[in-house]
Amino acid sequence: MFINWAHYLIPKVFFLLSFIFNPIFVYLLSSEKHFQFGDYRFLLYFFAGFNLTASVVDTVVPLKSDFAATLIALRCAFIGGTYGILNSHFTYRFMILRNNHFVARYFLPYGLLASISLVIFHIGSWTAVADYTICVNWISAIAVSTFPVLDPLAIILCLPPLRQRLFPKVGMRRSLTASNQIHSISRIQ
Repeated sequence: MFINWAHYLIPKVFFLLSFIFNPIFVYLLSSEKHFQFGDYRFLLYFFAGFNLTASVVDTVVPLKSDFAATLIALRCAFIGGTYGILNSHFTYRFMILRNNHFVARYFLPYGLLASISLVIFHIGSWTAVADYTICVNWISAIAVSTFPVLDPLAIILCLPPLRQRLFPKVGMRRSLTASNQIHSISRIQ
């Protein structure tokens, strides 16, 4: 069922963009030799996988459907899943700054499994909530479509090693100065 051009076209465009930018993101992560991502790399791989899954769900599940309101609620529940992703990310970053030894010892597999479980919990609980608020689903469809593209772009642009490798490949030359560097806190080993 055709609703309007924005709800029809934007999810499809962002689906294609998601399948362009997320593989670039994974390539940059897997081929980075100088910057040590450690276990954080696996959390970022999980983000990319979630982004691709959200993009597929957003494109495959129709916005208006008489046969499966729960599928529509699941589509919009991926907004809640993004909060689970962000919670996992910020918890990992906080813990690595405060207690590096704990994270190094327990993140794989326990922390990664806990992150995945948190995202599944968010999606499940938001599906239940969205089932009761179907009108919100129609409004939020475009916001859900943009996340799988904007997430890897934000990470690439905020992590200097990835940004410095991507810019020359797309023809952007930028000199390194103190004003355009993102400095990190050195960790206590």
